[in-house]
Amino acid sequence: MATIKELAAYTGLSPSTVSIVLGGKAEERGIPQATCQRVLEAARVLGYRPNLSARRLRDPQASGGLVIAVFWAQDFRAPMMVRFLRGLRRAVAEQGEGYELLIHPYTCGRLREERSLVSLSAFNAAIICNASAEDLEWLEQARLMMPVVLYNRESPSYCGVTVDDEEIGALAAQQFAAHRCRRAAVLSADSVFYGMQLRNDSFVKTCRQLGIAVGPVIQRENSMAGGCGAVSALLENSQARPDCVFCASDALALGALRGLHQQGISLPEALKIISVGNGDREAQQYAWPSLSVVSVPMEEMAQECFRLLLRLIAGEIRPPFGRRMEVRYLPGESCPPVE
Repeated sequence: MATIKELAAYTGLSPSTVSIVLGGKAEERGIPQATCQRVLEAARVLGYRPNLSARRLRDPQASGGLVIAVFWAQDFRAPMMVRFLRGLRRAVAEQGEGYELLIHPYTCGRLREERSLVSLSAFNAAIICNASAEDLEWLEQARLMMPVVLYNRESPSYCGVTVDDEEIGALAAQQFAAHRCRRAAVLSADSVFYGMQLRNDSFVKTCRQLGIAVGPVIQRENSMAGGCGAVSALLENSQARPDCVFCASDALALGALRGLHQQGISLPEALKIISVGNGDREAQQYAWPSLSVVSVPMEEMAQECFRLLLRLIAGEIRPPFGRRMEVRYLPGESCPPVE
């Protein structure tokens, strides 16, 4: 494994310059981008890895073992992290001791500002979740040296664990068709990643193929308040009210349940709802009526992210290596099984 001195000799730069670049402080020290790329490319060629042991000697409270950072966006998806961490902890427990998890909240679209990803001094590997199109573009340009696995994102340069977003929309449409629904509505929010739009587009396409009219498509804030507030728009056309609604998230769906109850709309008799199941399963089951979902298997995806990361570190796989996890329809009272 290469040292900073060897990187300095290889690049013709001073050890201090190499150290500053690898420490993620090049911008504040005024080191040109071309010099940074020179150092990072040399580190890639020579197989440099950060010496976290030295950092831990300066911090007696730090534990030993492999340090893995989990980057999670600070937006409406923050509550979903509970499910992801639940699965990740199971995966770590399967492997035994020797692993430390660090949680790094970040602003979606501004992943480039997380200097620890390029410093190579804070952790050994990373799982990056909720990356936007801008974040993915930066990741492609940065070509991070440390082992990285992307959660529910595809990339030509990194390993990833995904689901079939088109299948999510199609499954919901097929369930509505089985109930002989005639007019569907979509309750969605701004697409923070391309998969959200794929789900909606696939739902609309499959509905039309199955003879279900679609309209309206309503966008609101991705929250329970947004879902509750959207109900008036869902019901405003009394001549063409939907008899089924596809919701882009559990939060929107749970809010819509409350709004429909306030309007005296009975479920599933007058209206059926299916949501993208990205919330807590207990909340889905104990809603009134209980929520039908096409479940995103976050716990299993987290476990697979961890396993891929270990295989990547061990050299058993190389990017881009991906795993696609199965999505399932979990019926509740908002759209019960067809008898």
